[in-house]
Amino acid sequence: MSSNNSPDFSDLRDAPEDEGALNRLRSDPRMWIAIIGGVALLITLVSVIALVAITSRRANEPRTSNVAVITVRANPTTTPSLTPIASQTTLALISPTPSIASPTPTLDLTLTATNLVPQRFASLSEIKGTVQVKANPASGWATVSAPMTVPPGATILTSENSSVKVTFTEGTIVRIGAQTQFTIANMSGDTANPSTILKLDFGKVWTIVTTALGGGKFEVQMPVGVASVRGSYMSAESNSTDSIEIVTCLEGLCSYNNRNGNVNLITNQQTQSTRGGAPLAPRPLDRNQLNDWARERIPEVLTLTPTTTPTSTRTSTFTPTLTRTPTITFTPSLTFTPSLTPTPTLTITPTPSQTPTNTATTAPTNTPVPPSPTSVPIGTPAKLAIVTVPSSATAGVAFTVVVEVRDANGNKVTGASNTVTMSINSGPVSVFSSGTLTLGALNGTATFSDLKLNTSGSYTFKAVSTGLTDGISPSPTVINGAGAASYSLAVPTAPPSVTAGTAFPVKLEAKDSFNNLASSYSNSVTIAASPNDPLASFSPTTFSGGMLTFNATLKTAGTYTIMITDSVNSPVLTISTSSITVTAGTADSLIITGPITLTGGGASGTYTVTAKDVYSNTATSYNNTVGLSSSAPLTYPSTITMTSGVNSNVTISASTVVTPVAKTVTVYDFPTTVGPPSQGSITITVNP
Repeated sequence: MSSNNSPDFSDLRDAPEDEGALNRLRSDPRMWIAIIGGVALLITLVSVIALVAITSRRANEPRTSNVAVITVRANPTTTPSLTPIASQTTLALISPTPSIASPTPTLDLTLTATNLVPQRFASLSEIKGTVQVKANPASGWATVSAPMTVPPGATILTSENSSVKVTFTEGTIVRIGAQTQFTIANMSGDTANPSTILKLDFGKVWTIVTTALGGGKFEVQMPVGVASVRGSYMSAESNSTDSIEIVTCLEGLCSYNNRNGNVNLITNQQTQSTRGGAPLAPRPLDRNQLNDWARERIPEVLTLTPTTTPTSTRTSTFTPTLTRTPTITFTPSLTFTPSLTPTPTLTITPTPSQTPTNTATTAPTNTPVPPSPTSVPIGTPAKLAIVTVPSSATAGVAFTVVVEVRDANGNKVTGASNTVTMSINSGPVSVFSSGTLTLGALNGTATFSDLKLNTSGSYTFKAVSTGLTDGISPSPTVINGAGAASYSLAVPTAPPSVTAGTAFPVKLEAKDSFNNLASSYSNSVTIAASPNDPLASFSPTTFSGGMLTFNATLKTAGTYTIMITDSVNSPVLTISTSSITVTAGTADSLIITGPITLTGGGASGTYTVTAKDVYSNTATSYNNTVGLSSSAPLTYPSTITMTSGVNSNVTISASTVVTPVAKTVTVYDFPTTVGPPSQGSITITVNP
């Protein structure tokens, strides 16, 4: 071996190449020591090269797009180092124990986030009573009791004495009253230009839209009209029972329009539309409307300057305060939960007065996905609910009522098959005219599709099943008269007797075949007296709401019936009143009738004196004394007595004359010669 301790193989190189030499080489320990040392050196060299390559690659590797970098700097005497690990919705801060030299250090936190695309959604909170949500038209109803997020297209329904608060991403608030159903029909745009359309089927909502809409809009679509608002406090109400829509504007600018008109509202004004008519002119809020905005119901009105909720669309630099037990929270989508070892913990609470400064430099790409409505476990059958009733139906025509079997929380029990019986809860009659009244529920629903009522009026219904709470109609059903083909005219009312020329009312009703008032009947009819009175008059002649009240005037004394004929109807309908006696009025004139020629001395004639009313009827109530006057050659009584307006035994005689002479005989109301009744006369010619 040489002096440097290296193995010496010279003696082996000079050895003859035979098997003995090879065996001596394999058994030499210097040989094995050299081999093992070389292998170890090679392994070490390869490991060092690999480690350098990996370290270099990681140093040059870019950060992933969904990592947020947070740098925390304390006072000069305190230097905590926070290294967060962030995901899309949660950032966990892992740091060694900070050294706090000052009791009130000021922290400067810079948050840089990327790939956060704002998507608008709505959150439910302050849930009171029974509130149900349908995520989309194809899904079923789910009762909610805890805060949750709902997507566009969701429908929200509140029951009696229930309410819920809906908060949109950009800070808009909608409070939902009791017995209200509305759908988030559209929720497009971003938080800078939000477009929101709510479809209000019935009930009432209060809206607080105080964030800038930019190029967006906010509308409440009701069955008839549309209410819209920009930066205001507005309520919209749709009363389906009375067909009334009311819009109030507590502050700011609001508007309401339908096909019959448009109204713009300012602070403390309201308008109303009834049955789709033109909206009323703006008027001040009444006491009831002001009470609806009470802070107990709508707490946002306390200051009329609601807080704008920060959103995840901006990443900003905030100046937080250091407290003992906080959390880092960004509303509504990013939640920062620091993990500090040991205490204290940090709370970042942005205040409304802070103006976010966007430091993001990369266009967002990630979109937060709102969670689906919470699934509610379905219980056992506990009660019935009538979910579908018609607002109106026609007498004798089938209509449908739908009943659901529900659990104690109001959820439909889809597997229920309970036997359900339908009955009348209130109305003019106590039983249905016909229809299947008992059914077994199918998948939790019993559909009564052939119910009939023949008596018109307003009804509510009741569904019963053994062991379950009864279900009552949520709204009344009005049964109207049947179709025109079954109309008949009811016997009209009229007085038994009248004085000639005196108008009197006649009332007439149109009835269907079930004797209900046919309220839609509006035909024109022909009215006449039988026998004919040429002086009679009748008006009006057209039904309204199934009723006709006309004034009849008969002027000729006698006994009549009034005939009403509807020629428009098929078949023709005719009805008549009972007999009506027409009596003469007071005397208006006197008339004398008889021979107008007397011939020869002593000749005489019999004459009749009659009292007449203004329509030439004999004034039967006239029993006065009547005087006669004339001159020779006539002889007559100076007075006569009238009986029931007539004296038919008046004798007038003539004396002998040389030549024919004409004389006028006048009758008058004795002793008055002028005045009612008007005097009458006759000219009599006396011949020799």
